Amino acid sequence: VSDFKPSSFSGCQGLTIKFINNSTKSVWQKWDFGNNQISYEKNPSFTYNLPGEYNVKLKIKGIDDKYYICTKTIQIFENPKAMFEIDKFNSDLENRMIYFNNNSTNNLINLWDFGDQQNSEEENPVHIYNADDIFLVKLKVESDNGCIDSVIIRNNFLKANYYIAFPSAFTPSIAGPRRGFYTPGGNTDEIFYPDFKGISEYKLQIFSRTGILMFESTDINYGWNGYYKNSIVDMGVYIWEVTGKYYDGEDFAKNGTVTVIHKN
Repeated sequence: VSDFKPSSFSGCQGLTIKFINNSTKSVWQKWDFGNNQISYEKNPSFTYNLPGEYNVKLKIKGIDDKYYICTKTIQIFENPKAMFEIDKFNSDLENRMIYFNNNSTNNLINLWDFGDQQNSEEENPVHIYNADDIFLVKLKVESDNGCIDSVIIRNNFLKANYYIAFPSAFTPSIAGPRRGFYTPGGNTDEIFYPDFKGISEYKLQIFSRTGILMFESTDINYGWNGYYKNSIVDMGVYIWEVTGKYYDGEDFAKNGTVTVIHKN
């Protein structure tokens, strides 16, 4: 008698099934897993990565030199695909109100974890965050057959709250070089420094029009005083380049020009 028992008759993509050979009086066996994949093991395992219906056959050779076949059907269901994006058009980043677009497929159930101990089962939820921080947003989806998929996205949607910007001109002190440290949020025009928020790494370089490196700083609280080798630079246009990283892990690289103006 040719007979076998699978560990499961149905499941989701990626399911591994163990096949137990219950045949009697056999001297040889051949398995066909329903997709032209075969095995000669007595109790094989096979992983089904594609959805579909598979007719698994066990062919044995009995002690009477005759062949016997047993066929059973395995059903593999298609997994859902979890996908989402931030609706940047409708979201109000300034007030931390985020609209989520659920682009998942084959999803019947949607479970959101916004990373701040708040959850939702809506398909396309709107969520308001109470603080500017780094959150990991997770969407878990489930199909009507109980198959599951999930995706996690770092909160790059709040990166608009992280920025760096430089003035187009400044007026160095003509009384001599002052130290380049400044008070963030201050309003001095004698130091060239950025307006910024959410910077974790930083490197600023100032070049002359001929490519000479005039100034360099890796401390965002230390700006250029408009001097080079203890002498005030000539009035004119200079080139700045800045690189670094925001708190959310995103790299930035910017460049521009600044005009040095001498006070009368």
